[in-house]
Amino acid sequence: MNPASRTLRHDGPSPPEPDEQETIVGALAGLAGGAATWSLVGVAAGLGHAPPLPLRLVAASVLGPAALDPAASGAPLLGALIATVTAVVFGLVFVSVVPDGASVGRATLSGAAFGLLVYLLAWFVLVRVGDPLLYAAGGPYAFQIVALHAAYGAVLGFLVPFLREIAL
Repeated sequence: MNPASRTLRHDGPSPPEPDEQETIVGALAGLAGGAATWSLVGVAAGLGHAPPLPLRLVAASVLGPAALDPAASGAPLLGALIATVTAVVFGLVFVSVVPDGASVGRATLSGAAFGLLVYLLAWFVLVRVGDPLLYAAGGPYAFQIVALHAAYGAVLGFLVPFLREIAL
């Protein structure tokens, strides 16, 4: 029989390729880390500000000062979309640098350190240039913003080993 004419019998979905697995792991871990972090932001914002204010400030990177107008009802949704995509992208970056087989403790600590690096890059480069409203508003909350980035990274790192195990 000609090898090119053979077909493989397949009874179900094929397991994801290793690159696909890492993509899924990174995206899910980033999404979960972002959700955990933004949950904390929502609680903290509810204590002193209108809850959508942080999301409006994120949306200001696209909408400018109009994002702060209460009439801009879609601004919090846009801010949530930007935050979600960013969390997933950084999750994909993280999973590409964490070695396979890293312990939960090592991955969690690496994740927290990664979150701090993300803070430095995001806050002092991307936010400072791309969203001056958020940069100005965040000044008094610097400690909280740093802590939230470390928490994002820690959740990200904590989940990666478990998600890699499930994806096998």
